[in-house]
Amino acid sequence: MELMDLFRKQSRETALKEKIRQGFDDSVMEVIREGAAESPMGGLIVKTAIANFYQRMKSSELTNICLETGINFQDILDEEYQNALHKYLEE
Repeated sequence: MELMDLFRKQSRETALKEKIRQGFDDSVMEVIREGAAESPMGGLIVKTAIANFYQRMKSSELTNICLETGINFQDILDEEYQNALHKYLEE
């Protein structure tokens, strides 16, 4: 399924939220698959994975694209960042 198909079937904001949420989930799942989350530093490693994804998204081209379409990318990214921290670290 193309990214543009997602935008046609649901609101752009909803599609963006889902993609960002999936990105956070994928980042954490990669750490879990590697077994790093089970180490004594597991919580810190998971938090680092979440923060790294956040930074990559913050510096991506999506920021400019969303500004042109009227979507507040930074608010969505911040909200999903907090959701990921709460989901995986109960912060």
